[in-house]
Amino acid sequence: MTIRLEVAEPMEVLCLRVVGPYAEQVPQGFKRLHAWLDEKNYSVEKWLAFYWDHPGETSPNALRADIAITSPLLHQMVPDNDDLHRETIPGGLYAVLHTLVENGAFAEAWNDLYRSIAEMGHVPTGGVCFERYLCDGRNGNWDIEIWQSVEPVSQAEQG
Repeated sequence: MTIRLEVAEPMEVLCLRVVGPYAEQVPQGFKRLHAWLDEKNYSVEKWLAFYWDHPGETSPNALRADIAITSPLLHQMVPDNDDLHRETIPGGLYAVLHTLVENGAFAEAWNDLYRSIAEMGHVPTGGVCFERYLCDGRNGNWDIEIWQSVEPVSQAEQG
């Protein structure tokens, strides 16, 4: 596990929205988006998942996530499905945790990220958070980066 601070540029993505329990809906979303991309013969640069609701504060059936991709052909991709939409992920300062998730321990990885953010003297901004997948997870383990928008504690106290 490694953590770093990174200033990111805005990133345009194509997203597929899923609603419901993350453990069920996120894998389904990946399958649906993958099938759509295969049908259109589009190549993918990065696979991402954006989580919009906190599972401890939102009913499982109301949890929202976006399964997203970047691609060199993104400007050519025409969303022909109501669940597909384009987003621009804001640039700015992010804490980035690179870790290997084994046995589905995604929550533990997120807890490690938030503990590390506090230790670095930063706080989440309440903005964007997402996972970037660096492998396909076929062996049951996931090499991922978790990105969370942050700011130094001193700025948060002034705001």
